[in-house]
Order: sequence, then C-alpha cells, then structure tokens
Amino acid sequence: MSADFSLTFTNVSQTAFDRKNLDWGEDPVLGTTHSIPEKTLQARVGVQSLKWSQSLSSIATGNDALCEWQASNGHWFGVKIHQPVQILGIGTAPYYLVSYYDGNETKDYYQPSSEPGNPFTFPTSLGFQVKVVPTAGHATLALSVNINDLPK
Repeated sequence: MSADFSLTFTNVSQTAFDRKNLDWGEDPVLGTTHSIPEKTLQARVGVQSLKWSQSLSSIATGNDALCEWQASNGHWFGVKIHQPVQILGIGTAPYYLVSYYDGNETKDYYQPSSEPGNPFTFPTSLGFQVKVVPTAGHATLALSVNINDLPK
C-alpha cells in the first residue's frame, strides 16, 4: 500500500541533525502509519521518512503532521503537512507549512506558497541549503526535503 502523505528528508550535507519534534495525528480507525523517522538524520547519506495513509479516505479525511530537525549549531527547520477535512472528496487540498530558527530569528509555521505544488528553499542563514520539493494532489501530498551544504 502506498502512502497518501509523506515527509521524506534526504541529507547529503556534512551536518547530522537530531529530531527536535515529531507530531502526527495517528488514529488507527482513520489512518495507517507506514514509517516514522528515527531520532538522527545522518550526514552525507541520511534518509528518514514519515509516511501515512487515510484508511477511510473515501468517506472523510483530515490530519496534520510535522517533523523538525536541529543541527549542532542550534539552528533548526521544520516542515508540516496540513490536511484540511475533506468529506466525500470535497474540500481544500492538503498543503505544507515551514518553520525555522537561524540563530537570529524564529519563524513560526507559515505557508510559503498558496500553491501546494510549488517548491520552497529555506534561507541560507540556517548554514545549510534546505529545499522542499512537493508532489501534490487533491487528496495527497508528498514532500521531499533535500539538505545540502552551502555552495562554496
């Protein structure tokens, strides 16, 4: 069974990240969790995912999930999927929000684009390059979050 929603973090930077926060509304009646990220996102080859499906999605859906990662310098970033309630496939499509702390400023979760299919790149003030690449549908959303070192 494929996941309706996913947050997949791929780290090819030289920085390892610790999971700062993980939250998702797991409901065994409405949803199935396929994978949960471990506590560390390893440097250079780290891949961690949160993936879940809605069991009764033909009737009703609605759920949120977020995952935040922190580097040893104290800077962190987070990505959240907001899944508005849909009944019988009618309603707003899911979208994503982002948040971060770059040492000077904390940005609470905000929607970087009104289009859930648009990519987003976090500010380089984090000390590394983080890009969200979405694949969006009316009732599905998969986010690939790619982490790289800053270009020299």
